[in-house]
Amino acid sequence: MKEGHILYIDEINMAKPETLPVLNGVLDYRRQITNPYTGEVIKAVPGFNVIAAINEGYVGTLPMNEALKNRFVVIHVDYIDGDILKNVIKEQSFITR
Repeated sequence: MKEGHILYIDEINMAKPETLPVLNGVLDYRRQITNPYTGEVIKAVPGFNVIAAINEGYVGTLPMNEALKNRFVVIHVDYIDGDILKNVIKEQSFITR
């Protein structure tokens, strides 16, 4: 947040629901979070963004709270076939084998 980097949260719907509301202030107009232990307020600088990924319906996943879900733009990505994924990785990573 302080450096303007991207925060990537993988499998956000596997997190304990009581831990996620802390993100609401980060993702709305406030763009800040308060450390509950120190009271320090951390404000997001320009360039800071959050990307989160989920796998719906998997064991251990939970429905996301509507307040949190409404703070994201949803982009559905279909499962990528193994051969297609292998070609994408080869082309994008310059792997020669």
